[in-house]
Amino acid sequence: VVGESIYAPVRGSEGDVLRRFALADLTLQDQVELSGRLLWGPLSAGEIGLVMTDQGELIGFDGRQTRFTAGPLAAPLGGKPTAFEGGVVVATVNGEVMHFDSDGTLITKLRLPETLGTGPVLFSENRFIICGGDGTLHVVAVQ
Repeated sequence: VVGESIYAPVRGSEGDVLRRFALADLTLQDQVELSGRLLWGPLSAGEIGLVMTDQGELIGFDGRQTRFTAGPLAAPLGGKPTAFEGGVVVATVNGEVMHFDSDGTLITKLRLPETLGTGPVLFSENRFIICGGDGTLHVVAVQ
C-alpha cells in the first residue's frame, strides 16, 4: 500500500507487470510493464513504494505514478527500505547502502566490506543500523 493505492505484481510471458488498484474500491487504475521479472518488492517506505527487477532496476513509485528508475544495481536489495528525509535508504545483499531522494537521485552510496542480512533501520538523526550476514551490527551515517 502506497498512498491511496495498492500495488500487485502479475507474472507476464516475458516480463512482469505491476498493477495499481484504488485502495477505496480495488478498481484497476493502471499498470506498468517491468523490464524483466520482479525480484524484490513491492515494499513501501513512507510515501514511496519500491520494486526491483532481475535486470537490476530499482523502480520507485507513489500512489499515482512511477517516480523514478535507478540502476542497474549490482545486487538484490536485502530487507525492508527505510523512509528518510522524503526519500528512501536501501541496502543490497552485497554490502552497498544507498540513499535516494524522492526523484531517484542517488545522494549517498556506501560500501561495507561484507554481505548484509537486513535493511537499514534508522536509530538517530542520520545513522542507521544494518545487520551483516554474520550477525555483526554496522552503524552507517548517510547524508
